[in-house]
Parts: sequence; structure tokens; C-alpha cells
Amino acid sequence: MIQHEGYSDESYVWVQNGLRQYLEEGRSTEMIRRDAAQGPGRTKEIRRLADAPRLSKVAWPMTIADVAAQMQDAASYCRLIEQWGHATLQEMEPLVLIR
Repeated sequence: MIQHEGYSDESYVWVQNGLRQYLEEGRSTEMIRRDAAQGPGRTKEIRRLADAPRLSKVAWPMTIADVAAQMQDAASYCRLIEQWGHATLQEMEPLVLIR
């Protein structure tokens, strides 16, 4: 949903923080799932409303389609998913409108 402009503004902030915590700080997926119970989806819609302002277009250097096209086995999938996560985190800044 990050690369498809699917999240609400509040959700983009939360997702960016969670992705950064996982990739840069080593926070476990279990901890992030627990945090999700307190995230924007708990009290607000996580999907972007149809009448919400349009987001900036991002020229994504890597998409999930790239992962699917390049993976050969479980090890390459894991490596590519991590690369995809780093590329997405680096490029998603224009989508995070609320600080």
C-alpha cells in the first residue's frame, strides 16, 4: 500500500516509523505487530479516503514486482525483500505529510 498511495496520512507516518525501526534499529516484527494495536488503524481508517489530497508521485527504484521477478529461492527472496524495504523507506519521504 505504500507504493500505491493507499494509506491515510497518519498511517504513512506510522508505517515509516515502523519500517525504520525494523530496518535500522532491529525492532522485531512481533513488537511492531503489538504496536499496531496502538497505531492509527486502531481508531482511524488506515486507507486513504477518495477525497483526500493527492500524494506526490514517487519514482520507486524497486517494487514488489522486481522482487518477484528476481527471486530464485527463499534466501534470495529474503535478501530482495530487505533491499525493497530499504529502497522504499528511502524514497517514501514525500508521502509522509504529517510529522
